[in-house]
Amino acid sequence: MKRMRRAMSLAMSAQVAVLAACAGEAKAPAEGETVRDSAGIQIVDNVSPKWTEAERWSIADTPTVEIGEAEGDTNYQLFQAFDAVRLDDGRIVVANAGTHQLRFYDRDGRYLFSSGRKGGGPGEFENLSFLAKLSGDSLVTHDFNGSRVSIFGPDGKFVRSFAFKNEGGSSRFSFLIGVLPDRSLLVRADRSSGPGMALGLHRDTTLFLVIASDGSVRDTVGSFPGNEFLVLTSTRQSMSAASRAFGRTTEAAVHADRVYIGGGDTYEIGVYTPDGVLKQLIRKRHNNQKVTAEDIELDAKEWLDASPDENRKRATRLVLDKMDYPQTFPPYSAILMDRLGNLWVREYRRPTEEQTSWTVFDSEGRMLGTIAVPKRGDLLEVGADFILRRWSDDDDIEHIGVFPLVKPTSR
Repeated sequence: MKRMRRAMSLAMSAQVAVLAACAGEAKAPAEGETVRDSAGIQIVDNVSPKWTEAERWSIADTPTVEIGEAEGDTNYQLFQAFDAVRLDDGRIVVANAGTHQLRFYDRDGRYLFSSGRKGGGPGEFENLSFLAKLSGDSLVTHDFNGSRVSIFGPDGKFVRSFAFKNEGGSSRFSFLIGVLPDRSLLVRADRSSGPGMALGLHRDTTLFLVIASDGSVRDTVGSFPGNEFLVLTSTRQSMSAASRAFGRTTEAAVHADRVYIGGGDTYEIGVYTPDGVLKQLIRKRHNNQKVTAEDIELDAKEWLDASPDENRKRATRLVLDKMDYPQTFPPYSAILMDRLGNLWVREYRRPTEEQTSWTVFDSEGRMLGTIAVPKRGDLLEVGADFILRRWSDDDDIEHIGVFPLVKPTSR
């Protein structure tokens, strides 16, 4: 999934740039945060965390529930399990894309049943790419092939499906990002690259759209920078491209009736209404770290180690020979919203770092502090007292686990 996200792939949109400029430059405090308003936009400048060391949240080292085995019952063997959700009754649903299934497990991780199979019919998947929980423990999925959305009941039974209708034009690829309270969908529509593009570095624009339950476009949040990528070869008939190592990416998330979008150039996330009105800018004082020769060497090694055979390694070396490394790392690489409305931002992890840090902002945009997690794996969902996490072990066996989220009582 990491490679897919990097391949999905100029400053922030003109709207954000103009509004931020109108806010003027205010002297940042030595600690804490400042909150100010400009033209109806609340700007939160964060300098230091609110948590004391005793108040810092942490993630338990050992999961209370773990799914994923190397041998035995195949229902516990995960393959391209890119996402999972925890239902209100404690059950866990895993999007196991490698078998084109939604797998249901009870609150203790015991397998219950599966929904879906390979195909293009009702309740089937060809390229399962998204999973989210709706109210009442219903589920929504997205099949990248055909931009098809499917709804399943809490019992795993197929309910209905629909396709996006002309979401930003036929020249765009669409990715489902999240679900709004009225069950409309936030969709990212990336412009597709094609033959004839100039060689070198590109960062095209991407649209964020709100899609109604019939597949039609209801609102446009706005146009934002897309992900950085390199065109390696290009003719009138064909082209080859690769995501830029340490490149800037645009990240998005949804909570309640707000859309959170960050362009990755600076440590800033904009909070929008579904019809594109900027309501808040959440910022953190941050100096982008410089990319070193050691970072480039380690990154190249990661790419080569991920190549399964010598032919793939040879192709990877050709890409790396043309790679245009930036001078600095992006400030962050992912964002997500927890169930309580806190914003979690994954700080960009350089290759020399053994852990990944997530910075947590409360529902008002104030920085609470950072939480360290092992570098392997992703946070899939954050509840009031748990973390749902995906990781692969040293033998590349995939696991999904529920970990307690420890929140010491504040003084």
